[in-house]
Amino acid sequence: MPLRRLLATAFAATFGLALLGAAPANKPLRRLVFRFTYGDTNDMTMHSSGIGDSGDAKGAPSTGSGGSGIGDFVARVADRGTIDVVVKAAQPDGSLIVRVSEKARNTRTALPATCIVYSNTTVLCDRTKKVNLEEMELLAYLGQNFVNPVQIDANGHWGFKVSGAHDSMKAGYTIRSHSGSNFLIDMTRTYSQSGLDAYSSNTTGHFTYNAMRTIPTAIVESIVTRRQGSFGKNVTDRTEVSYKLVDDSMAPQQP
Repeated sequence: MPLRRLLATAFAATFGLALLGAAPANKPLRRLVFRFTYGDTNDMTMHSSGIGDSGDAKGAPSTGSGGSGIGDFVARVADRGTIDVVVKAAQPDGSLIVRVSEKARNTRTALPATCIVYSNTTVLCDRTKKVNLEEMELLAYLGQNFVNPVQIDANGHWGFKVSGAHDSMKAGYTIRSHSGSNFLIDMTRTYSQSGLDAYSSNTTGHFTYNAMRTIPTAIVESIVTRRQGSFGKNVTDRTEVSYKLVDDSMAPQQP
C-alpha cells in the first residue's frame, strides 16, 4: 500500500483533536508532556584590526598601536527536563491555542506562556513571556494537520514556505519508513531574518510521528544559527535538542 494511502487510512481511524471539538468550555482539549535534553555551543569570533586603542580581542592590555587579531570565545550550556503543553482551544482557521511551560534541571525553566500554533509550523507566542528555543521548536510539530496526507507526494515528501517583509522560512519533510501507525520522518528547515537583528539558521533532524494519535512521539534536531554583528563580531550557535513523549491525556487506556 502506498505510504500516502497508508497514512490517510491511519488518519481516518484517528481519535485526534478534531473529534474533541465539542469539549466543555474552559476544559483543555489535550495535555502533552515531553522529556527533553538540550545542548548548546556558542562560538563568538571577534576580528580586531586597527580598531581603536583597546588591545586585542581577548582583552589583553593595549599596546597603543591598534594592532590586529582574532579572538575566539566559546561557551557551552546543557540542560534537561520536561516541557508541558496544554491545548486550550482549536480556532476556526485550524490553528491551536496552547499553553507551554518548561521545567528544567539547571537554568532553562520557563513559566507558562500562551502561543498560537499553525499547521505550517508557524508559532506565535506572547512576547511578554519567556519562551525558550526548545519550546518553540517542539510546538512547530504540534499543529493540526501538520502531517496531512493530502499534501504528501508519491515520494512521501511535503513542505512549507513562509515569507514576510524581513524573514523567510522553508521546511521539507520526507517519510523514511513506517511500522504500523508510526512513521519515521526526516526534516530540514532554513530560516533567515534581515534587519538589525539579522540571522540565519539551518535545522536538520528526524522524528517519529504516530498517525493514530496525530502527534510526534520522539524528535531529534540539530540547529546551526549564525549572526553577524558590528565591529567584526560573528556568532555561531550549535544546538542539539531531543524530545520524547512521556504523557498524553488522549493516550489509549491500558486494559
